[in-house]
Amino acid sequence: MAIAFEIKGPIALYRKPYTTTSTVSFPIPTPTSVAGLIAAILGFENNSNEHSAASFYWRHMKGTRIAIQRLNHTSWFSAALNFWNTKNPQNNIHNQISHQFVRNPHYRIFVDGNLSNRLGNQMADGQYYYTPCLGTAYALAEPKYLGEFNPTKTSSLDEITVHSVLPLSTQAESHINFLGTQGIMKDTFPFRLDEKRQVIESITLLYPSSPDRGILLQPWEQLDYFDYQGGAIVWLPSW
Repeated sequence: MAIAFEIKGPIALYRKPYTTTSTVSFPIPTPTSVAGLIAAILGFENNSNEHSAASFYWRHMKGTRIAIQRLNHTSWFSAALNFWNTKNPQNNIHNQISHQFVRNPHYRIFVDGNLSNRLGNQMADGQYYYTPCLGTAYALAEPKYLGEFNPTKTSSLDEITVHSVLPLSTQAESHINFLGTQGIMKDTFPFRLDEKRQVIESITLLYPSSPDRGILLQPWEQLDYFDYQGGAIVWLPSW
């Protein structure tokens, strides 16, 4: 059985890795941040006490797959944060770095695989080993467990409306009803890390510009999706 939960908060920050002098955020959670959220709830150690860039929890992610749905329109705001100037503190003890935040983010996450039952049980009891957050430690999150379900799909439909992120592929591009969708966003996200927090795989995802409409497409045999509350949700590949 798969599980679903919603997560929201006052702010979120999913930093785009190529930003330097200012920090720019993705509008939706990266798959790697969802893995970190799952690990935090379940209490998987990252061994950062031994090395600051360690992420040992990735050894537990094998065989797990997720789906990500944005539930509200993205609103942004910017703020400058003070950081300690550890390189040249004699010149200026602080550095002010501009950050872009998502305001009042709200997402729905689906999880399937070896960890789903344990994750569902802990969330149902309100037990979180580490504090859930939305991308960064000071973006505190409010999870809401929605329960477990059996992901099934209606194979007889000629067209479906996808309300989750959709992996980009040649088949996806050729089956999307672009005119009917009226707006699709595309970003390349970190998808998988190694135990030293290095990106070893990225993924390009499509998502509707408006969460109210979704992506219209003709399903094909290999499309791994399921029906949920009147729309289609597409699984990302397993880790």
